Amino acid sequence: MKHKRIGIIGTENSHALAFARLFNGDGERAPLDPDWRVTLVHGEDPTTAEKLVEQVAGIRAVPAVEDMLDEIDAVMVTCRAGSKHAAAARPFIERGLPAFIDKPLTSDYGEARELLALAQATGSPINSGSGVKYAWDVEILAREAKKLRAAGKLLSAALGFAADFESPYDGFFFYSPHLVEMLLTILGPDIRTVQASRSGPAIVVSVVYDDLVAALLFTAGSSEYFGTLVSSERIITRTIDLSMIYEVEARKFLTLLETGEMAQSYDTQLTSIALIEAILRSLASGRAEALER
Repeated sequence: MKHKRIGIIGTENSHALAFARLFNGDGERAPLDPDWRVTLVHGEDPTTAEKLVEQVAGIRAVPAVEDMLDEIDAVMVTCRAGSKHAAAARPFIERGLPAFIDKPLTSDYGEARELLALAQATGSPINSGSGVKYAWDVEILAREAKKLRAAGKLLSAALGFAADFESPYDGFFFYSPHLVEMLLTILGPDIRTVQASRSGPAIVVSVVYDDLVAALLFTAGSSEYFGTLVSSERIITRTIDLSMIYEVEARKFLTLLETGEMAQSYDTQLTSIALIEAILRSLASGRAEALER
């Protein structure tokens, strides 16, 4: 049987291995879909690509991204550093291929905007960003927040996740998409301003909406992640279980591959990068900052 072919660019982290095992099977579990397989991989460090080939059946490593251009039907970009994502994805988006781009979409708002404009022009459907937004606990909080808001009972929210300014992979951009995209999933993109402050390993961000103020707590070294909704009737807190997010991400990408339906609009995907940059501007200025639109 001839399968449709997925290429993975960026083999230096666990994400690439997780996705390859989901699509190709791992000896214990069957592939997610009968029609799609990961067939080619490219890593900046060739040894990581060869290791992935050894761990997952049906895959071949190629020395250059260009070697994939005529050999795949869809691309997944999973480089650790978001600053490498646009260059890796662009040749495939130019051809209108479906793409998955890991978190962050890019590490620069202008670059993200240009990449998504290209995707819209070529008809390339894209899923991008953190899989944490698909965690079941995040979905529950989003549903509860919607109900409480509609009833005029949601007063505030607080969300916490790890982040590290010292990460070698574009610093704050490496982990911050997890919490930023949790917020956008739970409370939406209609943010007026953000104001951030930092002390030691912790960054606290006040996010102002028209109807409430939410707090984001980024803390280097934290190992548990949470979301809390404060209403006039009760407090709802969930510890965020991340155990199934790779599979949910892969299934949403399958939906995109089969139907063209993206998990989020281009605008929503761009908003996460705008929010991260607004937080960084606020830390530098000491003032409240609006998101670039």
